[in-house]
Amino acid sequence: MDEELIYLIDQLKKDPMSGLTLVNRSKKSYLTMKNDFETNIYILIDGVVIISLVGLKNQYHFMYLNRSSIVTILGAEDESVVKQPFDILVDSNEAQFYKIDRKIFWKIVNGNPRIGKYIRNYYRNQLQVNFSRLRQQLSNDRKGQICAFIYEAVQLFGVESPKNTNYILIDHKITHGTIGKFIGASQRSSVSRIITNLINDQIIESKSGYITVKNLAYLDQYANKVG
Repeated sequence: MDEELIYLIDQLKKDPMSGLTLVNRSKKSYLTMKNDFETNIYILIDGVVIISLVGLKNQYHFMYLNRSSIVTILGAEDESVVKQPFDILVDSNEAQFYKIDRKIFWKIVNGNPRIGKYIRNYYRNQLQVNFSRLRQQLSNDRKGQICAFIYEAVQLFGVESPKNTNYILIDHKITHGTIGKFIGASQRSSVSRIITNLINDQIIESKSGYITVKNLAYLDQYANKVG
């Protein structure tokens, strides 16, 4: 957990009116869903969540969170109830969050310049991350999108492979269906075909939903492709 988020939580704990509460969710449960009316802001403390946009027919995953972070903050500061724009799905065995009333949260933020700066930086960083993902999607064909996704998964979940120190294990189970929702592929079979090709080309290995990367440099060319 970064220093500024620790400071924010400490200030919330010190305020006797904050009503800061711990909330636990299990795998495949939703913290919030699109169009839910929510009076609270949630901060991820531990676990993995997927944030998704929901259309008329499809769900599009656009972000993994696997570190402590604010996960629901959108909406005007003076609104006590906000209609949620996203689905937030727990993708680890368990996830733990802090919950705090929106109006109290913003009162504390606006009364503390250090926290206010942190929130501004949070918005700026989220915008940069979302822009980077959009650039990857627009700059790549379907194969490139999958390669870029796997590269980003390495940054989030990568550990040294116990089988070979030159390989990187993505230490989080990711199904082909999940990958499809991250890249906007409606057909799971198209993801499976490309994954099989990457395995045959010795770029990755895959077993029981766990991907091991054998050639990170190959994936990097797609993750950092521009135009």
